[in-house]
Amino acid sequence: MTPRKPTDGVQELFPTLLRATATGVTMAFTRALAGLAALATPAFALGSTRLFFGLLLGFMVASAVIGLVWVPRLRKASQPEQRAEPDQLSDAIAPGTTGKAAL
Repeated sequence: MTPRKPTDGVQELFPTLLRATATGVTMAFTRALAGLAALATPAFALGSTRLFFGLLLGFMVASAVIGLVWVPRLRKASQPEQRAEPDQLSDAIAPGTTGKAAL
């Protein structure tokens, strides 16, 4: 049986090769929506305040439900069992050297 690595079983929403692209597309989409909302919100709020706040509440509840139900739960990665102590790190440096780069 092979030993488990700390990252075994941890889900990722996007594969490593696509993560930066997915983040960029998500950010661009949210900024475009925020820009459109900023243009429409003042006129809509002045036209029908009760309807505006009702829709705002509806969107808030819908996003909370999506966040709680639809988004997958990600397991936390386990921490490494033992960290190297400073004295163990100095043992890893070759004998006769200080571990500092020469200038």
